[in-house]
Amino acid sequence: MKIINKLILAFILLAMVMAVTGRAVLYRTPFLSINVQGKISGIDIPTDRLVRKYITFKIYDAESGGTVLWSDRVFVAITNGYFDALLGTTPNPINIVDFWDVGKRYYIGVQVEGDPDEMSPRLEMVAVPFAMISR
Repeated sequence: MKIINKLILAFILLAMVMAVTGRAVLYRTPFLSINVQGKISGIDIPTDRLVRKYITFKIYDAESGGTVLWSDRVFVAITNGYFDALLGTTPNPINIVDFWDVGKRYYIGVQVEGDPDEMSPRLEMVAVPFAMISR
């Protein structure tokens, strides 16, 4: 019984150390990747096959107007109108230390290659419930 208690205590201590050091690593790493998924429709976006296009993503500090805080042009596969893009990967990471404020709202703008205008309205960046309690 004492061995089991020692193992449980060791496991709890290990979990606490991992939680503390993991949190420290998280706070020292200011770079963030954001997964964006969506559906695009339009004249030059086929709904029955794959097409590849550049999409420009921008993070703003306002729903309209405002300042561009980060931007990148990503080559994306669009299948039947659906796309999936990972923003903030090399060579253009999103450095949240530069602009992120927990009390503010941020918006993402999307502009597809061939379209002179950014889509409207911009989408508010929100967290999934688990991410809100993961700290």
